Amino acid sequence: MKSRYKISIIALCVIFISCEDWSHGKFEITNMTSKIIDSIYVQPDRASGKHFVSLKPNEKKYYVTDMSGPGRTDGAYRIQYKMDTTIKSNIFGYYSNGASLEKLTKISIMPDTILFKFIY
Repeated sequence: MKSRYKISIIALCVIFISCEDWSHGKFEITNMTSKIIDSIYVQPDRASGKHFVSLKPNEKKYYVTDMSGPGRTDGAYRIQYKMDTTIKSNIFGYYSNGASLEKLTKISIMPDTILFKFIY
C-alpha cells in the first residue's frame, strides 16, 4: 500500500512540474539610469508593436511575451527601447521551439550597457 502511495505522489509531482507554461517569456526589467526609458518591448511576442512599457529612474516592471502559436522556432530575444531621442536595441538569450528556457530573465538597463541574469 505504501508503494502505491509513493507512486501516486511521484506521478502528481511529475504532472505539476510538466505543467509549467514555457511558451511565455518572463522578464523583470529595471531602469538603473537617471532618465525615463520609453517604448520598451521584447521580441518575439505575438503582440509585437502593441505591448510597450515605460520606466522611470530606478523603477522595475514585469514583462511577459507570448511565443505560442504556429511557427514555433528557435532564436534569440531582442529588447528595444527609447532613451531621450535615441532608439537602442540589444540581442540576448535563446529560446527553442517557441519556448523559453528560463523561468525568468532579469534585465537591468544601465546608462552605458544592459545586464542580463537568467534564472533557470
